[in-house]
Amino acid sequence: MRWTKPLSEAWKWQADAACRGMDSSVFFSPTGERGPARRRREEAARSRTRPGS
Repeated sequence: MRWTKPLSEAWKWQADAACRGMDSSVFFSPTGERGPARRRREEAARSRTRPGS
């Protein structure tokens, strides 16, 4: 028999995430966003979620 983790353990990473509570616009592009603007937003999002940020 295989036991699974309780859901609270399986999703704990969400509760502990550095991005918790941030506005979703940090991570999801607005309609029509392209090129340098998109790269800047994506890099800003990555920098906020890296360990030690």
